[in-house]
Amino acid sequence: AGLCGPLGGPAIPAVPGAIWETPSFVDLLADAMLARDAGERRRVALTTGGGAVDALRPLVKSSTAVARALGGIMMPTTGEESAVLNETRQALVGLGDLALSCPAGTADNVRFLGWLGTIVERVRNIPRGRTLLLPGGWCTKQGGHPMVYAVHRRENTYSLAVSNCGDGLEYHPQEADPLLDGFRAMHTMQIDDIDPGVLHDSSSWALLYRPLIFPGPGKKQAETIYTKVLPFLNKRPLMASVGSGGGG
Repeated sequence: AGLCGPLGGPAIPAVPGAIWETPSFVDLLADAMLARDAGERRRVALTTGGGAVDALRPLVKSSTAVARALGGIMMPTTGEESAVLNETRQALVGLGDLALSCPAGTADNVRFLGWLGTIVERVRNIPRGRTLLLPGGWCTKQGGHPMVYAVHRRENTYSLAVSNCGDGLEYHPQEADPLLDGFRAMHTMQIDDIDPGVLHDSSSWALLYRPLIFPGPGKKQAETIYTKVLPFLNKRPLMASVGSGGGG
């Protein structure tokens, strides 16, 4: 764990723009090796400080960097592997585009309404068996906290996975971690059995995204998302939605 950036180690000098500097890379490949203090440094790195309108800046940078890295893979791949890599890269590019166009922190109802229309259209057009990545999180007057939502379309229902790497993890289920000799919060939780009508309704997304568009106290914003909006999606208490396939 001698990497720099979110990991904070001195062994490798800082390389601005390097793929291993991005929170996404750390979450995918090095999360289990983070010490508690390194994890806290990473949480701070994920929290924006450039004002509410910059709340999704880390998400744009991370998704763009990882998508570019996937597109530059030189090793031989099978046709199936190439298809998966291409699908993943396209999902990340789409995530970055939506995050870039999101009126986060602006409190602009007109732009918010237009952006919601784009979200609903993309959700409606997800092919069965495929997944759409969406930006998420909330804004405060000082900055914000980005998250990622993954909408998966099943045969007759939808699932929504919520990925979080910092503030708000107290609402996520716990899992045993032998490296910590204790427990840690699952960074991803999945909500299943969501009726299509719920996610095809812009008012559902308006409730979920309001904390991202209109700045407010961070704890209150997280509470709104986790205790009110997410349980509303499949009409169950949040912890009742987390089963064998609900964490990751």
